[in-house]
Amino acid sequence: MPPAENQTGRVRSLSFEREPDKTKTDDSGSDGGGGGETRDFVFDADKFVELLAKEIASSHTQLTEGLAESLGASFSAGIKTALEGLYDPQRDGPEPVRAARYQVTREAPIYSFNGGGPSLVRDAWYASREHDDDAKDRLRNFAKQTAEVQTLVASQVAFQVDQHLGFTTQTTTTGASIIPPGYRPDLFVPLLAQDRPMVNQLSRGTISNATPFVVPVFGSIATPLTATHTEGNAPTEGNITFTTKTVTPGAISGKLPLTREIVDSSNPAIDQIALAAMREDYARQTEVKVYTLLNGTSGSGGVITGDFVPSGAQASTTAGGTDNQTLVKHMRERLAKYPFNRFSSPSIGLLGQGATVRLATAVDTTQRPLLPSINAVNAFGSGNPITQGWVLDTLPIIPAWAMTGVAAGDSQILYINKADAWVWESPTLSFRFEEKSGPQIIELALFGYFAVHLLRPVGLSGIRIT
Repeated sequence: MPPAENQTGRVRSLSFEREPDKTKTDDSGSDGGGGGETRDFVFDADKFVELLAKEIASSHTQLTEGLAESLGASFSAGIKTALEGLYDPQRDGPEPVRAARYQVTREAPIYSFNGGGPSLVRDAWYASREHDDDAKDRLRNFAKQTAEVQTLVASQVAFQVDQHLGFTTQTTTTGASIIPPGYRPDLFVPLLAQDRPMVNQLSRGTISNATPFVVPVFGSIATPLTATHTEGNAPTEGNITFTTKTVTPGAISGKLPLTREIVDSSNPAIDQIALAAMREDYARQTEVKVYTLLNGTSGSGGVITGDFVPSGAQASTTAGGTDNQTLVKHMRERLAKYPFNRFSSPSIGLLGQGATVRLATAVDTTQRPLLPSINAVNAFGSGNPITQGWVLDTLPIIPAWAMTGVAAGDSQILYINKADAWVWESPTLSFRFEEKSGPQIIELALFGYFAVHLLRPVGLSGIRIT
């Protein structure tokens, strides 16, 4: 608290002082004698507030005038600088490039990835398992920084592309370098798949290598095994002869070299596509081997003598006749004779392309199909080229693409009991050699063993179309 006299002085400077009446005297009646002259100081609150308001208004006015003068000078200098920097068409020579006056503030990366500072892995762990708020904040800021960098890079790339194109109208031809053709691996068109109808219709076995093996086969009855029994006499001893069939497997293999660049950059994987194509070609090779055996001298091939060929298989020929009526009749004839030689019915029939076309066009004298697909009334069977469903007297006959032989000695139609013909094959092995020819070449290889044999030739019946 300041002294009383100081308070009195401050009040004196702001308050109104009222002089007492000088004519007033004291009680003694004297005009100045005795106690002397007396002055009263009275504080006027209204006057004090009025003077304080005037002081504040005066200070505010002075401050506003000073600020206006300062800002006006700054704006004038800025406008003057801008006007001086405008392009002057009367000026000779190149326009000088003035340095830009700006400052870029860049936030430091959240994670430095140099062993110092916060760890991205540790923050991810604590944010997920411990629900650490600081770790979550750093991860959010890191995601924001990454998004900003991506935006910056994308804008820079777009600008460079515009600069390269020269901001002119472009087409898919002139801009081919930046508009590459779309690639649709989901629409990849593979190698045509060809089933193995002949292989699938024969009996199947497995092998593991190329070692030949022997299959015992019944030969003949040398002496009767049974006879009419004579009472009191022992039967005559019989005798059986056996023969063997030697099966010699063979290997089927393939190799395809690919550059490492095409393997590493292809999508879908070219090595998988190549191996799938090699396996499909392996299937084709095995199907052709079956037809080669059944159509050759070990099957229905050779000179026909009394409906048989040297191998023991049944064989015949036909010309087809008008509208292939003779062909259909001959096929029924061979079906009727088959059980008298094989003592069983065939399990499947196989057709080449020529024979399939003949059956599809076979008609009677009124031009009705002999093998119709619907309403097969009073017909030998039915046939449908769409579903490849050919049936002759209830025997299914399957088109086989490998039956390509059209020579005079080739069978275009085969009847067979699957128990009489066998195929053996090993699992298909696929190999990939990374460094066989150096790092620049990758070799794909496929290997498998396969064998086919007609164990009972009489169970095969071939029809040749002359």
